[in-house]
Amino acid sequence: MKRLISEKGLLENFLAQGRSKRGFLNIIGDGAKILFGTLSDADGQRYDTLIDQLTDKQKKLTDIVSRQTSIIQNTIHTLNDTLGHVEHNEQLLAKSMD
Repeated sequence: MKRLISEKGLLENFLAQGRSKRGFLNIIGDGAKILFGTLSDADGQRYDTLIDQLTDKQKKLTDIVSRQTSIIQNTIHTLNDTLGHVEHNEQLLAKSMD
């Protein structure tokens, strides 16, 4: 049982550290980029960062649109209530004039 707990701890530590980078393969990747137009490690990291930023901005935009929609719905509801009161007051005024 202790062995399993120990191995579990080692595995968790390994997974938490992530994959280690290999500099030699990065050089090969950079060469392949020049020769074949493939994605290098640096380009991949750059695109990952840009995609993350885009995702964050999209979430913020969705939140803003949701809030604006709620504000517009509340404004329409208030306007409808006000128009209902105006119509009621017009009817009362018309009855009192007769």
